[in-house]
Amino acid sequence: MKISRRIIYWVTAFVLVFVTFWSGYAHKSTKSSDEEKTVPVEVELVSTDSIEETMELTGWIKANAVVDVKSEVPGRIESLQTVLDDGDLAAVEEGLAVKKGQQLAVIDRAVYLAQLEAAKANVKAGEVELADAQREQKRIIGLYKAGSATEQSKDKAVTAAKLAEARLALAMANMELAEINLSESMICSPIDGIITAKHIDQGNLIRAGDGIVTVADIRTVKIIVAVAEKYSEQINVGTPAKIKVDAFAEKVFDAKVYSNVLLI
Repeated sequence: MKISRRIIYWVTAFVLVFVTFWSGYAHKSTKSSDEEKTVPVEVELVSTDSIEETMELTGWIKANAVVDVKSEVPGRIESLQTVLDDGDLAAVEEGLAVKKGQQLAVIDRAVYLAQLEAAKANVKAGEVELADAQREQKRIIGLYKAGSATEQSKDKAVTAAKLAEARLALAMANMELAEINLSESMICSPIDGIITAKHIDQGNLIRAGDGIVTVADIRTVKIIVAVAEKYSEQINVGTPAKIKVDAFAEKVFDAKVYSNVLLI
């Protein structure tokens, strides 16, 4: 009887423990299930908005303006120097910053100055010749009217005066040309910029049309990029752009598209 009672006690205890464990487990499972089902959400009204689309392109930098400075007159380059702001002379070399109107070179200045002086002398001689021819014309016409000169003499005097007038006009034109040549013998920079190339050295002979230096305005630059044709309609004049260059890796430059040219 004692053994049977002990068995009954152990079975009863085991049943109580099992029921307690199962009740706790079932309660925990139900609680966990309730917690998992509770999900916080945020509600927002549906609206329309634009989506910004960007593309990265690789291009190359070009100066905004590039001018090949050429000689308009032939001669020998007697100077390839410029005058700096402090009055000192500096050799014209690549990398030199220059301003518009700043002297770059001088070509046979003395020769063109002498030509101008000779042209001025010819003008003065032409003025004297014309004045003399006009006096003679007036005198001969007076004599012709008085019957003391022939018609042939009158015609010669008129022709001589016209020829003198034409020679004076030619002399004045040559003087203007000499002034232009003298001015062109001093080569000046047409723009503000940097000398990017020197094509001749001091002392060399140069012909009209030969290059002396190249000046580039790099205060404003342009970026040339190639865009696939399928994207060309998406890029218009005025489209904003961001520019990054290797020399300034941490800086971003703001820019705008100013030209959209289709190359075939």
